[in-house]
Amino acid sequence: DLDMRSPHPSVARAVREMSSGRDYDMVIGRHLSSVLITDAFSAWKGRVVVDCDDLYWQMLQWQLSLPQEPMKPAARLGLWFRMLLSRRRDKYWLRQCAGVWVANPRDLSAVPASTKGVLPNIPFLDALPPGDDLAPESPRCQRRPLLFVGNLGCRPNADGLDHFLARVWPQVRTKVPDAVLRLVGGDASPETIPRWSSVPGVEVAGYIENLVPEYRQASACIAPVYWGSGTKIKVLESLSFARPCVVTPHAYCGFEADFQDGETVLCGATDAAFAAACVRLLEDPALALRMGRQGREIVRKHYTPEGFRRAVVSLLTAVTNGTK
Repeated sequence: DLDMRSPHPSVARAVREMSSGRDYDMVIGRHLSSVLITDAFSAWKGRVVVDCDDLYWQMLQWQLSLPQEPMKPAARLGLWFRMLLSRRRDKYWLRQCAGVWVANPRDLSAVPASTKGVLPNIPFLDALPPGDDLAPESPRCQRRPLLFVGNLGCRPNADGLDHFLARVWPQVRTKVPDAVLRLVGGDASPETIPRWSSVPGVEVAGYIENLVPEYRQASACIAPVYWGSGTKIKVLESLSFARPCVVTPHAYCGFEADFQDGETVLCGATDAAFAAACVRLLEDPALALRMGRQGREIVRKHYTPEGFRRAVVSLLTAVTNGTK
């Protein structure tokens, strides 16, 4: 939030004490807010590199564009001013960075730093045992569920699930009456758990340590996220487990070049289109498996620790050499 975008006296003092007597060629921060509260720009002027991941003002812009639940004029005006203030303040500080990473290629144009690059989210590719192709274990006569995996307390996730369960899921159940949706993830609020659990066909599993059985039994995953920033790693994780993902245009943003709509993911721009995509994968398990396996091959080729390392080395080399 905005109060996390200025130096915090006790945090800045602790960082200065820990780094006392040491010199650094570069100081790398995860998120702009963590760099600002430590007052790193004052301590290491011209040597700060930031992994932005999320651009806060863009998250507010997406929130302002949501058509699902129109805001009251006063609330919209307040959010709009908050977005403008955040954008102005953050862009000022991004100009002070020696280098900046973003997760979404589309965000490069929004970052005013002279040296910048894309540092993509990557899934944990070692989650599966070697040689496991994640073939489904469910009997052919048993319909396999849809799956959502994510932090259930994260507001974009919670808002998206609320919208999905109210506007999309009833359409899915009309076409597929025995459809099941499993919600896996921690931090759900006490209010949402009973509300979601009361929806026919919905199972709130909560936090689960080993996700392999969840993905193995799933037919496909969903990413009904309508606002936020960066890229949605839940899409990559779904595909890394060979499960296709039904996405909103927002969740699809940043992945268009690698994952073609209709081949590895299905993008639902409207509630009806999102529901139709879910129904299509539920009713055609062979299609779901084929799309998922194709997506997994792309993840294994382009979203790897090796590729991540190359992106890190490339930008840090450019910063060191003073090139753009």
